[in-house]
Amino acid sequence: MLILPQSLDICNGVNLNLPGEGLKGLNGIHWGWSVPDGILAINEYTTRNASTYNIFSPITSPDSYFGFEFFPVLNDTLNSHAVLVASVMPTGLTFAQVNQTIANDIAAVMRNLTNSGVEVWLRFAHEMNYFSSVDTYHGSASEFVQAWRIVHDAVQGIPGLHMFWSPNWASMEDIQPWWPGSESVDIVGMDVYAFPNASFARVFDEFYNEFAKQYNRPMALGETSTDQGLSVDKEAWVKELVRADLGVYPCFKSVTWFEYAANGQDYRIIMGQSQETIAETLVNFLS
Repeated sequence: MLILPQSLDICNGVNLNLPGEGLKGLNGIHWGWSVPDGILAINEYTTRNASTYNIFSPITSPDSYFGFEFFPVLNDTLNSHAVLVASVMPTGLTFAQVNQTIANDIAAVMRNLTNSGVEVWLRFAHEMNYFSSVDTYHGSASEFVQAWRIVHDAVQGIPGLHMFWSPNWASMEDIQPWWPGSESVDIVGMDVYAFPNASFARVFDEFYNEFAKQYNRPMALGETSTDQGLSVDKEAWVKELVRADLGVYPCFKSVTWFEYAANGQDYRIIMGQSQETIAETLVNFLS
């Protein structure tokens, strides 16, 4: 039985079980983190439990998958009452090699997680359109769609689990071939590292209308920050996200911020930041 606080967030009858008391932006949007140092430390800075917690977990072999990365953080996720965004990355096999055996392994890992009481959004092969272009993933859009559907069928019916489709920001023409179909997608989203002076509408209108609105699916951001490490740009993007009009975007439900220093960039808005930056960040959230 799930032990999360119940907050009925519905778009087309999909109950996301987002925590009622979790961190929220000024517009009420649920907010969480992809953070390498653990969820509890950043919860202390914000004085609110994260609503979501993203963990990356590669599939390193075509023969089996064990999801080792999730279980050390399970208790912290439960104690935070956060949704676990499970970013399962098929890096050690091609899309065409995602067969019933691998899918069953993924399902077994997800079932172990949900049986412990955590809500899971399975973000399988996120940024598939981008990572395939840089040889992190291997395979075509049609092979991805087939792999996604195999995984979906294996996990279908697991209580407390939703399939989260999460391409990288691109034109709708480029993203559309990677769409596996609404019958196998519970949550839609798009990973975005925003440019300076980006607006929510400019970045998301097309995607929202094409996928969230058309198919009446909840929209969440599985990963976002800015494409530069400048505090002014990061703070501006946070403000765009927490001030998005949920009357205009009723299916917009959640943000998971990429709280990493990586690839020569500092994407963080809390950890390792100045007191001034932390203070400027925190004014964007409900107290």
